[in-house]
Amino acid sequence: MQIAKVRICSRCSGIVLGTITAFRLQSCVQCSTLWPMLCLLLLPLPAVADFALHEVKSWPSHNVIRLLTGGGIGFALGSACLALATDHILVGATILGWLAVLEFLAAALLQRAGLLDGFVRRYADGARKTTGAVAVLPHRRQQ
Repeated sequence: MQIAKVRICSRCSGIVLGTITAFRLQSCVQCSTLWPMLCLLLLPLPAVADFALHEVKSWPSHNVIRLLTGGGIGFALGSACLALATDHILVGATILGWLAVLEFLAAALLQRAGLLDGFVRRYADGARKTTGAVAVLPHRRQQ
């Protein structure tokens, strides 16, 4: 997506909206620690699956799917932040740890498929176009 001359990632936008939703829901409803734990197990999974399957060309993805699945990650992330802020340290740390595990699993899948370097390069190129910054990535020699 692009607003004015700023490129905006759909999944990142979903993450922001999901985090805001988690904060708003918590301010309206008193939730037990069950909510964050359900988020921990379920909400991030569709985003990771969509991302990984799309990158290995097994699944067509589009901005609406990315926005919605990003919302799941954002809601889990917002719930983790709220858990940490309300002295539910173990719950918050567990959710953040699970999100990190899911990221590493997606990266490992891309690496195994030989697609990780290309993904990182495309991501850096997109960031450079958006910010005008110069990204320095190591170049690998062709063997």
